[in-house]
Amino acid sequence: MFVVVDLPLSLQFLRYDVISPNYFGDVDRPIYLLNWSSPAKLTATGPAIVGAAIEAPMAAIAAVAGAVCLVKLVSLHRALWILPGPQT
Repeated sequence: MFVVVDLPLSLQFLRYDVISPNYFGDVDRPIYLLNWSSPAKLTATGPAIVGAAIEAPMAAIAAVAGAVCLVKLVSLHRALWILPGPQT
């Protein structure tokens, strides 16, 4: 179900003149920093993987996943409704 949130956000680069989400910082720096910078990529998956590996409580893993999902939803909202569309 996470792909329902992440996929539209990850495809936003297609609206602009950038070749991948890794260059979305040229369009919007906050969205890039929260989603595709190296620290963001690490924090999006790292804590859940480590939590599962050390058998952390499921509530803790779910809280991390919920926080990541919230960041993705806020970023998607900004990308779709706050950022101006590309100039044609």
